[in-house]
Amino acid sequence: MLDVMKNKLLLLLLPLLPASLSAELEIRDASYSPVQGYIESIDTSGKEERKVYLDSAVLLSSKEVESAFVSKNGDTYAISVTFSDEGSKKLKKITEQRFGKKLAFIIDGEVLSVPTVMGILSKKAMITGSYSEAEAEGLAKKILSHNQSLEEAP
Repeated sequence: MLDVMKNKLLLLLLPLLPASLSAELEIRDASYSPVQGYIESIDTSGKEERKVYLDSAVLLSSKEVESAFVSKNGDTYAISVTFSDEGSKKLKKITEQRFGKKLAFIIDGEVLSVPTVMGILSKKAMITGSYSEAEAEGLAKKILSHNQSLEEAP
């Protein structure tokens, strides 16, 4: 129980850390069933909040993002993310190795999407959910602002 509380506190404090210590966008291994060593969190992407368990290792982050923009996704909006050459190589390897498994897309410590890998991705990914246009624009800007602040850092 103490470990779960520590992990929840860590996820709550993540957005408060300086940008140099925290990635705005993180992609991590995830599971809806408890996995030893994974951090318990909440998936807010569905109609109801749901417990999700996240690996502490970040597989991809804002550092590997080339662009992020809003896309229409049926009646809602999504965030289309394009990765750098290095990020594309990583994403391809990640999705090849994790076919049929779950990945979590996390922004500011909030789990936004937990898709099952159903194909090999490389250059682009889409973060889907029930986002309004304004919400999707705000998330895309967060991803890009962190990426740009990394480029400007000494």
